[in-house]
Amino acid sequence: MGFSVCSIFPLLLLSVCSLCTPTPLDANDKLVGGQETARRYLLRFKDAVDDPGGFLSDWSDSFATSPCMWTGVICDGDDNIGAPVVGLNLSNMGLSMVHNLPAGMCSQQGLANLTHIDFSFNLLQGTFPTTLLECRHLQYINLSGNLYVGSLPSSLHQLQALQVLDLSYNNFSGSIPEGLATLSQLLVLNLYANLLNTSIPAHLGELRNLQYLRLAYNPFIASPIPAELGNLRNLQYLWLANCNLIGTIPASLGNLTHLNNLDLSQNELTGHIPPTIFNLPNLYQLELFRNMLEGPIPDNIGNLTAVVNLDLSENRLLGTLPSALTNLHKLESLHLNRNNLFGSIPQDIALLPALTEVSLFTNSFSGSIPPNWGSSSNLRVFDVSSNNFSDSLPASLCERGELEMLIIMNNQFSGPIPQTYGNCTKVERMRMGANMLTGPVPEAVWGLPSMYILELENNNLEGTIAPAIANAINLSTLRLQNNFFSGSLTAEIGKLINLTVELSLSHNRFNGTLPIELGNLQHLNSLYLSFNYFSGKIPEELSRCKQLTTLDLSHNDLSGSIPASLGSLPIISWIDLSFNKLTGKIPSSIYLIASQSPCSFNVSHNNLSGKGPYSPNSSSCFMGNAGICGEKFMGMKDCTKHSKLLKAILAGTFATAVMLLTVGLLTLYKLHGPLISKKLYKFQRKNSCTLTSFYKVGFSEEDILSSLDEDSIIGSGSAGKVYRTVLKSGEVVAVKKLWSSNKQSTEDGHGYGQGVHGTSSVDRGFNAEITTLGKIRHKNIVKLLCYCTSDDAKLLVYEYMPNGSLGDLLHGGGQNCKPGFCLDWESRYKIAIGAAQGLAYLHHDCWPPIVHRDVKSNNILLDADLNAYVADFGVAKVMPLSLNQITTPTNIHWKLTEGSFDMHNTPMAPGEIPNTVQWSLENQLPDGYNASTDANSFPMDSATFVQSSCIAGSYGYIAPEHAYTSKVTEKSDIYSFGVVLLELVTGKRPVEAELYGEGRDIVRWMWQILSEGQGLKNEETLDARIAQGTAKEQMLQVLRIALLCTSAMPSQRPSMRHVLDMLLLAQPSAKCKASNKV
Repeated sequence: MGFSVCSIFPLLLLSVCSLCTPTPLDANDKLVGGQETARRYLLRFKDAVDDPGGFLSDWSDSFATSPCMWTGVICDGDDNIGAPVVGLNLSNMGLSMVHNLPAGMCSQQGLANLTHIDFSFNLLQGTFPTTLLECRHLQYINLSGNLYVGSLPSSLHQLQALQVLDLSYNNFSGSIPEGLATLSQLLVLNLYANLLNTSIPAHLGELRNLQYLRLAYNPFIASPIPAELGNLRNLQYLWLANCNLIGTIPASLGNLTHLNNLDLSQNELTGHIPPTIFNLPNLYQLELFRNMLEGPIPDNIGNLTAVVNLDLSENRLLGTLPSALTNLHKLESLHLNRNNLFGSIPQDIALLPALTEVSLFTNSFSGSIPPNWGSSSNLRVFDVSSNNFSDSLPASLCERGELEMLIIMNNQFSGPIPQTYGNCTKVERMRMGANMLTGPVPEAVWGLPSMYILELENNNLEGTIAPAIANAINLSTLRLQNNFFSGSLTAEIGKLINLTVELSLSHNRFNGTLPIELGNLQHLNSLYLSFNYFSGKIPEELSRCKQLTTLDLSHNDLSGSIPASLGSLPIISWIDLSFNKLTGKIPSSIYLIASQSPCSFNVSHNNLSGKGPYSPNSSSCFMGNAGICGEKFMGMKDCTKHSKLLKAILAGTFATAVMLLTVGLLTLYKLHGPLISKKLYKFQRKNSCTLTSFYKVGFSEEDILSSLDEDSIIGSGSAGKVYRTVLKSGEVVAVKKLWSSNKQSTEDGHGYGQGVHGTSSVDRGFNAEITTLGKIRHKNIVKLLCYCTSDDAKLLVYEYMPNGSLGDLLHGGGQNCKPGFCLDWESRYKIAIGAAQGLAYLHHDCWPPIVHRDVKSNNILLDADLNAYVADFGVAKVMPLSLNQITTPTNIHWKLTEGSFDMHNTPMAPGEIPNTVQWSLENQLPDGYNASTDANSFPMDSATFVQSSCIAGSYGYIAPEHAYTSKVTEKSDIYSFGVVLLELVTGKRPVEAELYGEGRDIVRWMWQILSEGQGLKNEETLDARIAQGTAKEQMLQVLRIALLCTSAMPSQRPSMRHVLDMLLLAQPSAKCKASNKV
């Protein structure tokens, strides 16, 4: 289980205040540190920073108030008139640098008595402010949560009074200076979440007074834990998570008898856990998850009598649970999941009085669960899934009424579900599938009010669904398939308006008619009712389920006709009505669904009549209907009834017509050959192009083919061409024509997508495009209306965007760009919001999440009203998901408040650790960062990633971590979107060699400006054509968001949802007056 630093921050401040009491100042010191000198320096300081929130507005040169009354200024004692300034607390104010901090901060002309500096959680940039090194009285420095880069200064050893040094959440790189070892007074050293990339130095073991050492989430080179850390006898907190550590855990860490928190998680540590670790008497949190530790859990684990959180999950531990675990009376959280543990559970574990979380899933435990588990503690999470447990379920799990997660699936539990589970009023997930449970489900269980997942599939349960299910108002997923449930389906199920994911009742014994109340489930995605005994008609009301993508009513006794209204379901992709007793003709509105893919509409083995499918690929889905006719080659009876004579007459007439048409065409070609040659009839016959639609379209493949004209090309490349096509109906669409896979492909770069490199990559891009866009629906994602394939080309038909791409409008080069035209800020902001909404949908609302992998301004299209649409999914990836993820490391949560940013730690599901991949992208890495760094050192803060065999994306937009890893997360998209935001704010291209220098891009250029102390308000950082009035401040807000998105450390980039929240808070308050019409 991850540990949130935020949770101990108040305690840390209290301890710091007690440990860092300012040293007494004599009278002479007070005289030289007079307030007049302090006032002058503080005003110089104010001039050096940008304060968009106006927090420093009361810092004025008026003599009416003492500097001790100014915001963030701390003085020694209660005498505000003569007291010297000893501290500056300017945290969380959204400050950034305009100039370097003025020199002489702690000289006789500055703040000579300064002991405390807190500039945390701002947007301060550049290298470490060396003026702080003059402050020899400094005891407390906190620069965390800023944008500092470069190496840590070797002269830090000059600050001999220093007790707290917190530089976390920055972009410092290089090594930890050796001189730090001489800071004998140092109590707290926080360097976590930076880009330090050497190894953890052994000399840190010389900091004998150190109490807190936090180095987690740095891309150190693969190296072992220095055994010298065992010399830090006063250490209370050691956090080395995700530091690319290898080798064994040093036994010397057992010397740290004051240690209360040890976190070595998410590394590649091997070997056995040293027994000395389990002799630490004050240890309350032990985090060793996601390593490669092996061997048994040491028997002396019972010595950890102070432990509260114990996480040894996702290792290779082997053996049984030591009975000594029952000695851990303070234990609240036990995580042993994903190991190779076996045997039974010690019965007395159930008696531990503080135990609230139990996570034992994916092991080989067997036997029964202690029957009294839940009676001795406020059990909140109980996950023992994917083991070999048997016998009955413990009836006392919900005895205390606090259980939120009950996950026991994939075991061999038998017997009934205890009636007491009806008391689980706080349970949110009840997952009991794949067991051998019998009997009816207790009535109260059906209606648990907090439950949003109920999974009872693959058991031997019986009875009916009780009307009490209407009380399960939060239920989103109900899976009951493969049981013996019977009776009619209660109409109360229609009250589950939050049922959005799945309703699966297949392979049961339900009977009676389908309740019309099913039509109330308007947000349901999948409905499975197959292999039951339902009878009567298919309710017309199902057409109200507008979010339905899958409908399976097969293998029932349904009769009557197929409701034509089913064809109005806007995003339905699969309907199975086979093996029923349906009659009548197939409604014409259904044929659009039938054309989407083979057997996407299955009505086989009914009593239907009329004409069947056009495609031989779908013929099997219409078989078993004696009244359906079709083409003979499909195995169906011929629909035509003509006599032999009539056929002969028709054949003769047809032959004559063909001969006359041939003569006419030859004559026409002689007269108008050049004109006709411009038309793109490159298909041998109409049937060589098969049209598949994702929306209702009012055109055919012939309409598309006949409208393609060389004069309508709006983009081209060796992969194919993009056309602005006007159909016969007057409708305008965009058609992307890709050559067959035997033609070379490359980028067309004109908004509607690109061909990707390689002989077979055209097919991969085409498949990715139709797979992704064919399934997702969002107002800010371009619509793929249909596609058409033939032997020599593939056509993708999109809704047409009259304003082209954002890249064209910003930088020129498109047909829609006019000389001198400039998007005003209001429009740019609107575009940023729209694109962010589209990407947030892909990352957070699609299941599984989708990573675009090629976010850029040319792939953001604009309609007539400048609404933004994310386009080109030719290299998009659907992210695989891991199950049962409970353990969570800490990560940054970004929040934009008025004029400031707030970052605090919030749990997020961890991802797997990527492998090292060499790739030449060093010019995108910050100075001092080694491209050969092992990717295992890089914190992956998402549960989803995908391994890519090649680097996707466009130059200038590719995230720097792809220099050393081929695993892709949504953080890659966020980096690319940050580049787009920089384009919007600066008006500059992502790569301009003349401006940025050879081999550099807009991100590197921007960071160089900031590192030189030029500040965000530098005239080059904003597009001077539009940076006027209120727009300028709003552009600065968006620029700050762009900098967060383009952090070199993925863990420091906000999620797309957080980016959207921040952008919404930066909403323009007044309209810009510049013209914006195209």
